[in-house]
Amino acid sequence: MTTAETAGELRFAPPGPGFWEQDPVHFPRALTRYWTEVHPAPFAKGTADFASFYGMLIGGLQMAYVNGIGYKTVLPAPEEEVPQRFRRAKEVFAGKLWREQLREWDETYKPAAIAKHRELQAVDADALLAREAAELEPVEAAGFVVTWRPPDSRDVAAAASTRDAAGAERLLLERCVTDAAGPGGEADGPSLPREVREAVAAAMAEADPLAEVLVDVSCPACETAFTADLDLGGFVWAEVRARALALLRDVDALARAYGWTEPDVLALDGRRRAAYLELVREGVA
Repeated sequence: MTTAETAGELRFAPPGPGFWEQDPVHFPRALTRYWTEVHPAPFAKGTADFASFYGMLIGGLQMAYVNGIGYKTVLPAPEEEVPQRFRRAKEVFAGKLWREQLREWDETYKPAAIAKHRELQAVDADALLAREAAELEPVEAAGFVVTWRPPDSRDVAAAASTRDAAGAERLLLERCVTDAAGPGGEADGPSLPREVREAVAAAMAEADPLAEVLVDVSCPACETAFTADLDLGGFVWAEVRARALALLRDVDALARAYGWTEPDVLALDGRRRAAYLELVREGVA
């Protein structure tokens, strides 16, 4: 989805044949692209396993996303499994098998999840960065030996606030070169010869290939090929800003039509808000 599409009118087409409904309880707003790509397959498998375990006459739930909005449909149970599903349902009620799963959750899965979350929360991110820096090979060029570390998000943010590319390079070298020595003795990052600075920059790029995202593109008119630097942060921010502006326009339109306050409009789920906006556009409100 492009920024222009986000800022303008979005087109919603059914994600597939049959009946689909939005799930405003679990997914009241648009999801990230990562979620929409990763979630559907394990969700379908999990609900299919659940339905089979309890002898339900459905094959599970399928999720699909249109412009980031989640929709679900109910899949039918395989016809050949229907007799066995009836038998399984009888076993479930007779043995109250849901208690078994509750016990597994309370005694096994929940404690394991809590332990893993606490383990992740205890990670010292700064210590990890320091360890990674210690494992990096020093850069040797033009008689200099340079010890360095990869830039982190704080370094990048500081560099972005400088006036020009030269200032950004100088700041990153000041912060990320931890030690440097050459024929004349010790040196700081910004004072290194150009050849050495370029070697350090190349080592940083190799250590973090996604720090600079380059895309090969061509002009559709003249077919000239060139390489463009994709500013992922700027792209994401443009998407966020466009969505925020679209939401402000929704609030403005509904406030004018119905006299609602901003909290009133934002309290509506996406589907109901879209329905009211459609009435406003049709002149019904």
